[in-house]
Amino acid sequence: MGRIESSRRSLVAQIHILKKDVGMSDLEYITCLEEWTGKASCSDMSGSELEEVRRRMCLLPKAAAKDDCLPGCSPEQWRKIKWLQRKLRWNDQNLRGYIKRVTKMEHERFLDVPSARRVITGLVRVMEHEERKGRKSDAALGGT
Repeated sequence: MGRIESSRRSLVAQIHILKKDVGMSDLEYITCLEEWTGKASCSDMSGSELEEVRRRMCLLPKAAAKDDCLPGCSPEQWRKIKWLQRKLRWNDQNLRGYIKRVTKMEHERFLDVPSARRVITGLVRVMEHEERKGRKSDAALGGT
C-alpha cells in the first residue's frame, strides 16, 4: 500500500509542477481538472485519472518566460490569449492566423494593448459560439 500511495503523491507533485510550468492560475487549473475528469481536486482522483491529467498537462504549451512577454502587450493579456488558445484547442498556427485576421498583423509579437484587447474579445466570442454549438448538437442527439 505504501508504494501505491508514494506513486500517487509523485503524480500529484508532477501535476503541480506542470501547472506552474504551464503558468496556469488556480481557476484555470480547476477548470481543466473538472473538464478532464469531472473532479476539481487531485485528491479525489483515481490513479488512472491522475495519469490522464499529467498526460494532458504535458501536451500544453509552456508559459512564456517573463522576458518573452510580447512588446506592447501586457503579460496578463498574453496569458489570457494563451489560456483561450488552450480552451479552444488551437495550435500556434491557428492563433497566429486568427490574430492576423482580427488585427491585420503578421505576427503576435506586434500586438499592443488595444489590439490584444480585440483579440481577447474575439476569442471569447469564438469560445461562446463553440459552447453554444456543442449544446445544440447535444440536444439534437437527445442529450440534456
